[in-house]
Amino acid sequence: MGSQCCSEQEEVNPYSKKLIRASFMEVLDKKGNPSSNKQGIIKIYDVENGVSNTFPVKFSYFKTLDSVSQLSVGNFIFLCGEQGSFDSGSAFIRFDIAAPVKSVTILVNSIFRHFKPSMCNFKKDFIITTGGKNNLNCEIFHKTSNKWRKLAELPEERYGAALVNDDLTDSVYLIGGYNSTTKSYCKTVLKLNLKTGVNWETILVTNSTYISRAFFAIVNPQNTRSVFIFGGQTEEKPSTTDIVEYDFHTKTAALYDYSLNKPSSFDTNTVAEFDNNMFIKDDDNIIHKISRREAKC
Repeated sequence: MGSQCCSEQEEVNPYSKKLIRASFMEVLDKKGNPSSNKQGIIKIYDVENGVSNTFPVKFSYFKTLDSVSQLSVGNFIFLCGEQGSFDSGSAFIRFDIAAPVKSVTILVNSIFRHFKPSMCNFKKDFIITTGGKNNLNCEIFHKTSNKWRKLAELPEERYGAALVNDDLTDSVYLIGGYNSTTKSYCKTVLKLNLKTGVNWETILVTNSTYISRAFFAIVNPQNTRSVFIFGGQTEEKPSTTDIVEYDFHTKTAALYDYSLNKPSSFDTNTVAEFDNNMFIKDDDNIIHKISRREAKC
């Protein structure tokens, strides 16, 4: 199905070969008709052998995943989002696809309520959660202690943005997103240094129009200073076929000649890698295969 782009990435573990996504499916009544009930499930697609597995899961507080963000880290998938009538915080749960008993672990609620926040893993033992719809709050979760602490607020709303980590510089970057106050897609990158930064730094981007989008897929290759952006919503289109590379060092965005086979947006960033190929699943559950081996850089 695919397009081509280039860069190298080391394979971290076998679970990097799997597309993992939480969702709900309809439950049929005794007559075979859709009922009002829905079953929570975890879908896993192994891109190496083409095998799919589906596990029924009780998501506890979540009756819908409209407000929930998902983050895959190794064999774990974390879900965080606003749900129910909590006075504060968002429900935060973890699912281990390698565990013999397929059930979720309910972790401590986040400090703030988040409607579909941006999330990333940081230095293996942390998860950072930022903003969301109409939200500037940011926080960091320590997996070992099972505790949250506050981080600096965002300078502006960035709904549908992507958060990526740079462990070498102790920093995270927030790219793109939609600002409902200005009614525009953001053209700058925000950077927070977790060691020295008190506030988020705003980075001006060369060819900033290319990162002015929301709800895109993003791949952050190891040992490189670039990220690859796929599709997403823009000022002109509800979904695009774009493939964009953003270079952290030069602060430059570049549009590839190659593109996705169909316009796509990505409510959830579901990515896997195998044999010099990247696999991403869009909102229509179509899997895009992007080859690096045949790329022209």
